[in-house]
Amino acid sequence: MAFKYGEKHEWELPHLRESYQVPDAGDLWSVKFYPYNKPGVDPIFAVVGGKHILICRVPQDSKGFEVIKSILDEEAEADHFACAWTKDLETGTPILCVAGHTGKILIIDALTGELQRVMEGPLMTSQSRQLTPKY
Repeated sequence: MAFKYGEKHEWELPHLRESYQVPDAGDLWSVKFYPYNKPGVDPIFAVVGGKHILICRVPQDSKGFEVIKSILDEEAEADHFACAWTKDLETGTPILCVAGHTGKILIIDALTGELQRVMEGPLMTSQSRQLTPKY
């Protein structure tokens, strides 16, 4: 079956055109959708860049998105460019992991926006994160 532009397919992703201004944000580098939502639940995604961490929802009855948490990292050296999602297996709480040039990984409770833990060490700087809640 050949693909024709403009045809609808059941796996077609929604189109989203929206803008949101973050004062003094500079560049926002990483966008990741929360992969553990059940079907029919509004998609959640995180955006990180510099000192800014945004958690957003795309309401299914809307053409845009809404920012549900805006977190500003007040550490002087903070410069985040990567994020990844996982969840607490006992509670189901969504967990956002954020990293950047400082060599620290911030573990954030996405429901409250509270910093749960900071992992740091000489090998913590990297360009990408992949996580599984099983480990």
